[in-house]
Amino acid sequence: MAKKAMVVPLRDRRQPRSSAAYLLKVTLQEIPLPIWRRIRVAGDLSLRELHHVLQIAFGWTESHHHEFEIDGKRYGMPDPLEDIGEPTLDEQDYRLNELLQKGSAAEYLYDFGDGWRHDIVVEDEEAAMRSLLKAECLAGARACPPEDSGGAHRYPPRSPPRMCRARIPLS
Repeated sequence: MAKKAMVVPLRDRRQPRSSAAYLLKVTLQEIPLPIWRRIRVAGDLSLRELHHVLQIAFGWTESHHHEFEIDGKRYGMPDPLEDIGEPTLDEQDYRLNELLQKGSAAEYLYDFGDGWRHDIVVEDEEAAMRSLLKAECLAGARACPPEDSGGAHRYPPRSPPRMCRARIPLS
């Protein structure tokens, strides 16, 4: 007779608070003329999905590593070959409604070399979106810096104001 396998959870998973949508304001740090986006996202998005939304909304090309920092914890794509410091928590295992609520703040770091840091603030919680959209960029200002431009200290703020309004379907 075969032994019954015991399932041990990897972590204590907080119950999602609700199926609300979140209104996020995401601002690129250390840029004299603010570069920002206001994005409505489904609360059940994983941090990995939020990464893809931010890449589209800001015009990045997913050419570099990234990570989130929320309440002193780092979330990203764990690299088993990386042995410097504490490994990140796997971003695909965490949903926004487990980690954030109205008034919460987080940081998104894209491109460890250039160090593009983004402040994420949850401005509001709304009733769950009825459409099939998981994310929508509602507003924004200025074009994002080009990839590999050297970071905030080397980026000239010459880009003209530009609004962002895009529907971002995620399957």
